[in-house]
Amino acid sequence: MKISWQVIYLLLYIYRTSVTVIADFFLSKITTLGDNQTYIVGGDFASSLAGNSSALTLGVLMDAPRKFATQLTLALGYYLNSYIGMALIINLVFQTIAFFGIIAVLKALEPQHRKWVLFLLVLPSFTIWSSIAGKEAIVVFAVGISTAYLIKTTKKSKLPNIKELLSAILLLIFKAQYLPAFLFIYLTIIFANKIHQKSFLILLVGLISLSFLYIERDRFNYATLEQIPRSFVNLTHKTLVYSGDDGLAGGRSTREVFWEETNDFIWKSPKGMIIALIGPTYKEALLYNNKLHFFGFIEGMIILVFLIIFISYHSKNASAVLFIAVIFTLFWLLFASYPFGVMNPGTAIRYRTGIIPFIGVLVVYFLSQNIHERWIRRDRL
Repeated sequence: MKISWQVIYLLLYIYRTSVTVIADFFLSKITTLGDNQTYIVGGDFASSLAGNSSALTLGVLMDAPRKFATQLTLALGYYLNSYIGMALIINLVFQTIAFFGIIAVLKALEPQHRKWVLFLLVLPSFTIWSSIAGKEAIVVFAVGISTAYLIKTTKKSKLPNIKELLSAILLLIFKAQYLPAFLFIYLTIIFANKIHQKSFLILLVGLISLSFLYIERDRFNYATLEQIPRSFVNLTHKTLVYSGDDGLAGGRSTREVFWEETNDFIWKSPKGMIIALIGPTYKEALLYNNKLHFFGFIEGMIILVFLIIFISYHSKNASAVLFIAVIFTLFWLLFASYPFGVMNPGTAIRYRTGIIPFIGVLVVYFLSQNIHERWIRRDRL
């Protein structure tokens, strides 16, 4: 018996809701789920209201978007807690927010692509972190809606609607570092078929974009060798703990400092991108007897193998211009994400949550052979 996608969507919501319940009643008792409890009660948002010092101002948004995103999420938790008061229901609200983004991606895809992306979207750690109160649920919503819009632009030229504009704004606030990746694939879709020798031009633009690494090398060095250490409190000469200046309690690094020499941020980025994508290392997963890290490691390896298989499978038949665009898009996506995942395996698992829908669509949909043909046909109409 063939199951309709409407039934699958319902089962997906039930599955995610079940994970929310498990996380709320069981996982939260045996491990710390990031800042979940802080977001549920609203953290220091109530005290900022009482003192008329709200961080939700245009000035904070311009000067410290990370702090603004944190306070925006805390505000949502605070008001939900004020009117509802039940941690489980608050978590379910965040789960539902992420679910709307996930469904938007799945509905925008065709069934032959949808099933493979769905495989990534039911992985345990992705489901856990996008099903509880936290920034990850909002990021998944924004990434999902924005990714669905990218899919739609390959089928029909259209301006973004209110929901898509909102998701773009949220993405800019919460994950501005994703912007280069989204822009690269979006501009490829919009302009590449309007020019000759498109593959050469996209390759050239991609290579030129790498010059940004050289141009900004001094800023990278300052951030990794001076700014980041100042934002952390030294535990030893090798490890760091975040001081927590955005309304959260902060969190410690369990790894040795990753950047030690000038230009390490660039030269170590290939290793860093793989570490951040996988999450826990083999040693952290098996030798430290941490079951959550073990499952995180297995899931990270599944994601990595998934990427390798699909990129290899499509490498001969995919459109050259889209293949080049996808490779550069993946690079900028992983490059922007890796600084947040090399310090702590738990942080790596949490931070990769937001990019999973986009990664799945890139390698499953945009590398498909028939996408380029439809894309060209659309522009000819």
